Amino acid sequence: MKVSVITPTYNRESVIRDTVESVLAQTFEDFELVIVDDCSTDNTLEYLNTLKDLRVNVVKHELNKGVSAARNTGIQHSQGDLIAYLDSDNIWHPNYLEVMINELTEDFVLAYSGQNTLLLTKDENAKLKVIGRKVRNHKYNPVQLMNGNFVDINCVIHRKNIFEELPMFDESLKTLEDWDLIARIAAKYPFRIKHVDQVLGDYRFFTKETLTTATNTAWEKWVLDDFGLGEKEPDEEKIVSKLPKTARP
Repeated sequence: MKVSVITPTYNRESVIRDTVESVLAQTFEDFELVIVDDCSTDNTLEYLNTLKDLRVNVVKHELNKGVSAARNTGIQHSQGDLIAYLDSDNIWHPNYLEVMINELTEDFVLAYSGQNTLLLTKDENAKLKVIGRKVRNHKYNPVQLMNGNFVDINCVIHRKNIFEELPMFDESLKTLEDWDLIARIAAKYPFRIKHVDQVLGDYRFFTKETLTTATNTAWEKWVLDDFGLGEKEPDEEKIVSKLPKTARP
């Protein structure tokens, strides 16, 4: 069963290579990677045009339309029976597709896995450096999902034919468009969603000086606090000051 991987991108030349390589390195090989460039103004498209793998299909928006429209464009260009999503600043582990396809049996329309959440900055050599790590791996509860999102779109795979009964991403939403779609699927198929209790990918947060994203623009303090890197109390600062610099985040 073929999988269509949908990757929207906008000005991600510095990180999209990691994303693409993590897809091309999958142990399950019957997939297509549909990358939708949402009118990037950097060299993202130039990099994409160097890709020679026949499984990669690059689609370009002539106007910047936002992530929901880019995902919808990708879905409309897809040829697979299953849809998976990977944004252009995140990565999958090599066995992601293999595990998820085996777990998405006939009883289910959607499956999602756990993932690492990583906070990255650049080191003195301008290379990405992990300064915070947590695991996100919530069990499925349809009632909780109606009240708040705990399923990230980057670890979701679902049957394409659900769009015969449900609309695709809501392009009027500026944020939380993934929760909107997943919650609507859960409302329609409350007992046909499966939690795969494995960590199979990395969701990457970036400090603002490393890469500008919607997350660190709007919620930078929340992100830092969530990783325990927010403002410290005086005694905390004193303790940290005693540590060798190489051990500090």
